[in-house]
Amino acid sequence: MASPVLVLHSSGPQGPGDGTEPFAARLRDELGSEYEVMFPILPDPDDPHYEPWSERIGQLLEEAGEPVVVGHSLGGSVFLKRLAETGRQEPIAGLVLVATPFWGRDQEWELEWALPEGWPDAETELPRTFLFHSRDDEVIPFAHLDRYANGLRAGDYVQQGDVIGYVGNTGNAGPGNYHLHFSILIAGADPKKLWKGNSINPYPMLRRTK
Repeated sequence: MASPVLVLHSSGPQGPGDGTEPFAARLRDELGSEYEVMFPILPDPDDPHYEPWSERIGQLLEEAGEPVVVGHSLGGSVFLKRLAETGRQEPIAGLVLVATPFWGRDQEWELEWALPEGWPDAETELPRTFLFHSRDDEVIPFAHLDRYANGLRAGDYVQQGDVIGYVGNTGNAGPGNYHLHFSILIAGADPKKLWKGNSINPYPMLRRTK
């Protein structure tokens, strides 16, 4: 029986070549027949709202059994907020977050997507969640990071509750908007201006870590 993979897409059009669809198609091709990659369209992706997306995700989790959840962009945000509000009601085999944005609380419209303050804490039960580092020319910037934890070295193993860094509001984050901006891209001509690089499909890089 094929192992289920549930892809939760970004906002906006999700037709052929749009949004998360190319990523989901690539996953199907690369993972092969051992995995069933599901790419359901969530309610009204051109005008998304948390409640209908969260409700539909709950239905999909019940139908899928115990999937690996791949949350892309807003899909990852909704999954995390749902997890924070409901706990782990449905079993999942693992969680992969791709380009999941941080939602602040400075603007009223952001509150719909923002996580509860203080979540998660060291006592929160989280699913298996994977973080990867880049190789070669790809870079993974931690924008707005204030500093790394003392003594942290490449290759160290960490677990839930370990301090690995301290979020800040450097760059164009804005006063008091403390958060961490995480993405995967190829650096441009000036490596000090990572935001001018080209965002990439993370799948080939993640595949190499197996």
